[in-house]
Amino acid sequence: MKRRQIFIELTSLLDVILIMIFVLLTQARAQTTEAVDKADAYQAAFEQEAEALTGLSRENSELREKNKALKEDAENVRRRLVTQGVVLENSAIVTLSIGEDRSIVFQEEEDVFKIAYDWGNNDTYVKNRLTSLFSDTLSRTGEKSLFLVFQYDREGIYKTEYELIMKVIREVRLDAKMQDIPVNVIELDIGEIAENNNSVQEK
Repeated sequence: MKRRQIFIELTSLLDVILIMIFVLLTQARAQTTEAVDKADAYQAAFEQEAEALTGLSRENSELREKNKALKEDAENVRRRLVTQGVVLENSAIVTLSIGEDRSIVFQEEEDVFKIAYDWGNNDTYVKNRLTSLFSDTLSRTGEKSLFLVFQYDREGIYKTEYELIMKVIREVRLDAKMQDIPVNVIELDIGEIAENNNSVQEK
């Protein structure tokens, strides 16, 4: 008995296989393209998010630096205020000046005394009155220091006024030294200050 011989048309089968491979490759390419597109989109979103975070981080850093600077300024102001408070608590402050009516003005905190001055006719009275006021101040000062501010307009004060007041101040310093009371004297030319302020405003 003879075996039946089966003839397979390889050409047709090969075509089918190639078509199937082509379809699979096409699908794989489409899926790969889609995956690449998604990856690109994710990468772009990530970079955008990272850039936004970097911007926020930079702004955050700048805000932190400004906040730090403000805290340092506030601390400096607080220290100055504390120092000024301590100085004021431990000091007697007296201001001498020339009033508009040409009287000599003695001011200690809220207490203000005006001493009339008649251009040399009563130097002794003025000197004694100022000395008495300073003596009262020194007796209340105790262990505190004395800050004496002499305000005057160099162009407006008379030589006799200036010399009389400076003579009293020298005597006060000597008296305070004998009582171990520190004295600081500041001469303040208010006319010069006003002139400097005007020149600054003009600029």
